[in-house]
Amino acid sequence: MAGQLGIPDFSVVPLLVFSGNLLPITAATASLLAYPNPAHDYVQVPGLSPAAHLRLFDVLSRPVRSGTGARLPLLGLPTGLYLLQGTERGQPTRQARFYIE
Repeated sequence: MAGQLGIPDFSVVPLLVFSGNLLPITAATASLLAYPNPAHDYVQVPGLSPAAHLRLFDVLSRPVRSGTGARLPLLGLPTGLYLLQGTERGQPTRQARFYIE
């Protein structure tokens, strides 16, 4: 529908959702599965190769832990919400959010 000047009253604007570390969350980056959730001693990420790189960020986007493979130990981390990024060679970075109790 056109407004007074013949210009539409609305426009379509693409929406980008950003995680705390300013990486856009897309279908490719949002598809990582992490369990158990809530987690205690470790978090498991099925489907990642032993060479996959994991990075864990706290709610303020500060890196708090990293590792390789499909399992990341969580001992010593405080309770709270975390963002886990998994990267494999030749693949886009994928992310998952989970809670540590």
